[in-house]
Amino acid sequence: MSSLLRKGCLVFICALWLSPVVASETLPEVLQRIHTQQTRQYQYREVRQMDFLEHDWVSTGEMIIAQDQLLISQLTPRSVLISITPSRMIYLDRDSGTRRVRALKKQASMSAFQLLIKLFQADSRIALEQHFQVGLTNQSERWLMRLTPKNDLATRISSMEISGLHQAGPDHIELFFNDGDTTEWFLSLSAIEADADRALAQSLQQIAK
Repeated sequence: MSSLLRKGCLVFICALWLSPVVASETLPEVLQRIHTQQTRQYQYREVRQMDFLEHDWVSTGEMIIAQDQLLISQLTPRSVLISITPSRMIYLDRDSGTRRVRALKKQASMSAFQLLIKLFQADSRIALEQHFQVGLTNQSERWLMRLTPKNDLATRISSMEISGLHQAGPDHIELFFNDGDTTEWFLSLSAIEADADRALAQSLQQIAK
């Protein structure tokens, strides 16, 4: 073997050795971690980019995901509680005491919260593909799932992306709206099961008053 050929082989072997190995997640594995089998509580930071705002709108708080229910406890910039089920949304401004209840009709345009409930309810690809076109990609350290609502799903959202570290649940959700606006949630899991159930019950007591 010539010296030039040996050098070429050595460079090729070093390149293979130094190349990062990309973990491969499958859709069933990702869905198993997203599917709501137990109540989960997250700390969140929400960032909205809207065309009519000069600066991003930012809020922080807690998000609790339970079976058939999503609860948002916004702490800043205002103290707000929002409870969403497939059939009803309750809004409570804890600063002013304003409380609103709204029935959610199936034929009406679906909100971002309702789409998230459908996502967390889906326990299989078949269930998810009833409502979305689904794509999954693997990056060096993260998985990313892109969902496009199907035509029969009335919504202002054109697509959403959910991502997380490999072998972990979601820590980032981004919604893309038809008008070009975007909303991002940065999530950090803080409690599961009993502790999260307790936090949910306390919040529901407040919003029921």
